[in-house]
Amino acid sequence: MSGRTMGMILAAGAGTRARHLTDIRRTAYPVAKPMFRLLDTPIMHHTVLEMQRQGITDIFCNVWSNPDTLESYYSNIAPGAVKMYRESQLMGTMGSAVHWTVEHGIGDADRVFVISGDIASNADLGRILAEHERVGADATIAFNPVDWSQVPKYGTAYLEGMPEKRTQRSDETVEQYASYLRSYIADMDRYIKGISYSAVQVHQFREKASIADCCSNANNSSIYLFNGSIIRALYERGITPTTEKTDPFYDFGAHGFRYILEQGMKFFGVLLPQETYWADIGDMGKYWLAIMDTLDGRFDRSMWPSVAPQADEELGMIKFIHSSARIHETAELIPPYYIGPEVYIGANARVERAALSRGSIVGPNSTVYASAMLESSHFYQGDTMRQLRGDGTRGSFLERSLMASGFLAPGQMARNNVVMTTPDGYVRFAHIGMDKDLSEQRARGHEVPAVEAISLDAIGQAVVHRN
Repeated sequence: MSGRTMGMILAAGAGTRARHLTDIRRTAYPVAKPMFRLLDTPIMHHTVLEMQRQGITDIFCNVWSNPDTLESYYSNIAPGAVKMYRESQLMGTMGSAVHWTVEHGIGDADRVFVISGDIASNADLGRILAEHERVGADATIAFNPVDWSQVPKYGTAYLEGMPEKRTQRSDETVEQYASYLRSYIADMDRYIKGISYSAVQVHQFREKASIADCCSNANNSSIYLFNGSIIRALYERGITPTTEKTDPFYDFGAHGFRYILEQGMKFFGVLLPQETYWADIGDMGKYWLAIMDTLDGRFDRSMWPSVAPQADEELGMIKFIHSSARIHETAELIPPYYIGPEVYIGANARVERAALSRGSIVGPNSTVYASAMLESSHFYQGDTMRQLRGDGTRGSFLERSLMASGFLAPGQMARNNVVMTTPDGYVRFAHIGMDKDLSEQRARGHEVPAVEAISLDAIGQAVVHRN
């Protein structure tokens, strides 16, 4: 098939579920959610790198919330890699994809990948494209299997040849129906393993249905591929904002896929293998989990842009210390860990299963466990070199938390918290909400202790003031 293959990244969401890092009313340093870092690299940039690896260089995205953070990164760190389009109003995933691909000049013979800017995945776009072309699809969506407990959070599909799930019959006991469901789930597992990276026709799609009403556990991965002719046809049929419309919002899950099915377009799905890494960075708990997954080596290390973190050959865990990091000789590092550029770790500090991003400072006698310190976050105020030497100051403690900005005072503890600086200069603690996703954490093999009482103010009152 002739024509270009283009790449669009959907980056205009408001980031409401991750408002602790995106809402200017809550944090002094808001960022667009696609700019959340996984070991100093924005989530969205991993998708850009995969597109480039597949030879896709015509890449663009839409921006709306905190657009300066995206535009600054791609003008300074990766100039020319991504063209930005600012939206004046939210158009939804489908409205934006149709509008901006046409605005970008897509032709009938072109193809475009449309991928959410807040997912982390090592899905092979080249294999998805090959299957799309093999079956002559108009539209292809990648699906990934998820734990059944997670199904109501996502859109699911019924694909050609998939075992059909039925509801409980009136003459069937609960035990009999449970036995049927166990058999059905086993059949689904065999089906998924048998057709991984093979395109099959989509017959039904349901958005965020209950486990009883869903099509399957094949989740919409937010990785789409469309022919240019279909995009232009959708544009001409009104799937784009116009001056006459008062509500120009179109979403793939709520509107788009139903429309494609109703119009009889060649709509196919590609099931990603179960071992494919996929994470929706929807909220703070999922962001924390993605960072832990990355440290554990679950996210493909070949995608790192500049310096590839070393991995423990036996455990598969990341062990990386940047050459510009400064670590006191009495500090203890326990893998997995990522110690980024210009990080300082003080005397007698302990860092275990942690990611310390550029410019982070860990004070003396302090502990960072199963946590991430984002760019330029630190333990206490004061002279950096004094902290590195250690002066008998009580250490701080960060456990299963995200330190986004601000600081911890000597002796202060944050557990299951997001730590941030408010616009008026206070340091605020908010519960990270990880207890909501324990089943997903267990499914990925994480050690999940009982959720402990929050030792700091759960409603996030100002507890420390920045002088």
